[in-house]
Amino acid sequence: MIEEIREKAHFREFATKLRVARKYNTKVIQRKFREGDLVLKRPMGKDKGGKLAAIWEGPFRIHEVFDGGAYRLETLKGEIMPRTWNITNLHFYYS
Repeated sequence: MIEEIREKAHFREFATKLRVARKYNTKVIQRKFREGDLVLKRPMGKDKGGKLAAIWEGPFRIHEVFDGGAYRLETLKGEIMPRTWNITNLHFYYS
């Protein structure tokens, strides 16, 4: 009897998590950048600049696109940035 109750609770939990995920995913706006797009990046590490510093820096150009939302950036002068950046740290640049 306890096993049946646990099994029903498990199915209920799975259905609830599925409903919550479906509702969340309908409100998420998908962003994808292509090579050559201009973006702003969020400052990382020690170069954040403190509380009153700018939130975004750039613009940078998308040099290479990887799977999973990773991008390699380059400056407008053509220098390639040393690491990849996740899409959560990038913002489209409107000129």
